[in-house]
Amino acid sequence: MTNRFFISILVLFLYSGCTRDDICAEDTPTTPLLQVEFKDITDRTENKPVTSFRLVLNGTDTLASVNTTDTLVSVPLNTLANTTLYEFLISSDNEDNGDNLTFTYSTQEQYVNRACAFRIIYNEFQTALEPEVGNGNWIRDFTVQQTTIEDETEAHLTIFH
Repeated sequence: MTNRFFISILVLFLYSGCTRDDICAEDTPTTPLLQVEFKDITDRTENKPVTSFRLVLNGTDTLASVNTTDTLVSVPLNTLANTTLYEFLISSDNEDNGDNLTFTYSTQEQYVNRACAFRIIYNEFQTALEPEVGNGNWIRDFTVQQTTIEDETEAHLTIFH
């Protein structure tokens, strides 16, 4: 009987140390991903799906982990640098066509709370497309929609193809 009492007190004591602040809630804003939408070059208001899409980090063979739909992709940016380079690859007829996009920005740390710590906000966001010789770029044009990236509610960059 005494052992159960002590075990119950011990368990109660251990769980009393955890508070709601020790767990980062799922709906708490964290470092946002870059939201890239794809649109038709001939009708700039129409979404245009990208098929067989891959994203390669910094000219390596490392595929970036991205959330994607046919017309929207969520891209992680490097939080430890002010530049991120990706190759946006599409495949058609067993042939890859890759375009290099360089994203430049400044980072700002923002305190969220004790459980979530800090998040990064990207300011002065800019994009540059490396011109491609030969086949030409599959990315025909782009527009930066937001120069400050602090949430994932709207597209930050529109790519026309």
